[in-house]
Amino acid sequence: MLKSSTKRKSRVLSVCLILVLLFLAAGMGTVHAATATAVYQVIQGHDGDPDPDDNLAVLVGIYAIKRNVEANPSRVQMVGAVYGDTTAARKTSMISGSGKGYGNYHLFLQYTQYVLNDAYGAANVHDCTTQTWNFNATSLSQLTTCGQMVYNKIKAAIDNTDTTKNYRVVYSAGGGHNAAYEAIKLLKSNGYTDQNIKDHFIIVQHSTWNMNNCNETGVLAGTLPFFQRIIDQNPYSGRNHNPDSSTVSVSKTSQNFYDAYWVAYGPDDTVATNDNPNIDHLYTTTDSSDSGSHRYASTPSLMDSNWSIRNNDSNQISFTSWNLSAITDAISGTSSGTSGLTGQYYDNQDLTSLKMTRTDATVNFDWGTGSPNTLIGADSFSVRWTGYVKAPVTGTYTFYVASNDGNRLWINNTQLTNRWSDGNSEQSGTISLTAGQTYPITLEMYEGVNSASCKLSWSYTGQAKQIVPAAQLSH
Repeated sequence: MLKSSTKRKSRVLSVCLILVLLFLAAGMGTVHAATATAVYQVIQGHDGDPDPDDNLAVLVGIYAIKRNVEANPSRVQMVGAVYGDTTAARKTSMISGSGKGYGNYHLFLQYTQYVLNDAYGAANVHDCTTQTWNFNATSLSQLTTCGQMVYNKIKAAIDNTDTTKNYRVVYSAGGGHNAAYEAIKLLKSNGYTDQNIKDHFIIVQHSTWNMNNCNETGVLAGTLPFFQRIIDQNPYSGRNHNPDSSTVSVSKTSQNFYDAYWVAYGPDDTVATNDNPNIDHLYTTTDSSDSGSHRYASTPSLMDSNWSIRNNDSNQISFTSWNLSAITDAISGTSSGTSGLTGQYYDNQDLTSLKMTRTDATVNFDWGTGSPNTLIGADSFSVRWTGYVKAPVTGTYTFYVASNDGNRLWINNTQLTNRWSDGNSEQSGTISLTAGQTYPITLEMYEGVNSASCKLSWSYTGQAKQIVPAAQLSH
């Protein structure tokens, strides 16, 4: 009897083991330990219509997400961007119509897509404006490229075998849910259940208008199980306000960003015509309401505490963060993550006659009686370095600039040195910084005659004076 009982138990265990292996082999997901770290992979979605607020929402949204990545590098990832997540009728108007959507799409093609490429990498940016949604696809290649990206991210998150990480894909919908619905339908046809998908995917939506105007028939109902509703962001956030042009231009994140912002905002009534004669029907605005949704969707603490809330349109999560100060803050205060500072070298001592631009790992130069480059004379030249500096600890920092001749230094838009005169000397200034935060930095110097040099150093509690390291600088 004992021998027979042992055999039966052995057979039961064998059958259970086979079932578990078949379950995993079928791609039904990996069981993650309770201690696994939730890693949020954010996809930034936009409909692109109407004009031109969505371009501003894209721009400011990028840097809302980037800031959360910088603050939580092990918990937030920027994995892709979708443009044109709206209905076929609206996409047609954007491509060949005569309304606001037409101007918006051409602004995207000329400016905004390049900012997205800078932020995500061109391979991860998908424009579906000219593609057709397919909600009955039987293979991956039949989806739009937007749907393919969402599908691949969700599938990889479900199938992940790293038990220390629980990947959660967040589709931050600054428009419709069409790309997400394409992916969901194909995943389910391939055997994944609603629960498999819900464990690793969520759509964050902030706008009743988006829900009712940007989704094809059946899409909203089909995505409700995966849908989380936060309170409407102010649909006119920033409109009828006038960001101070000097504030915005102090430390632009990139020339692409700067151009796109000013074209979309329109500092005067003629900017669209003068700067962009090929963009017809372009209206100006400072509305960037979608960006509040992107900030929420990339904040780990908010996603951790609200992850299980779905299909809650009648009980929206309270979250309102977007306003004019947040717009200008995002425009003037984050980095691309590329180390070093951008150095612009001029063949005059008054920062005119630009001859070259390059990345300098640090500012630690002693040119003697020579020059930085053969394009520039040995005397009467100037340099402007721009970028960001990251504080390793919280406290008071002293920044030093030793130069021959003059120098001016700004940290976080606060001027710390100002000696715009001949001579070889060192100036310093102090400022309070917070650990892990990045701050805009601008350093200018000029050379009159004879020897030329410029060195940027710092000191803080626990750190003696040293050249500011390349690892703490970015642009």
